[in-house]
Amino acid sequence: MALLIAAAVPEFSTFGTHALLAFRKACENSIRNDQGHAVFYRLLADHADRLIDDYHQVPLATSKAAEDFRNLKEMIAIAEAAVDKPADLKFEAANAIASMDCY
Repeated sequence: MALLIAAAVPEFSTFGTHALLAFRKACENSIRNDQGHAVFYRLLADHADRLIDDYHQVPLATSKAAEDFRNLKEMIAIAEAAVDKPADLKFEAANAIASMDCY
């Protein structure tokens, strides 16, 4: 099984506030529709929220946007790899995402 947000994950060429708003909305909708993986959607939605806040405050350098994009993609990859794993490995994956130092 894949995460329900796969189609909402932005590409770098569209990575910005609008794409992050759409991604966050997809994550929030997925919390209701895929409750077994709600922790991943919540963590990803919260991270998208932080990025949206950062992007509204000051102009970002391309290098910062590229780093943020890589971090988001890494979080998504960790979540996707854990979807079909036993609960203890899902928990480890959730902790790995939550403990990522992205700021």
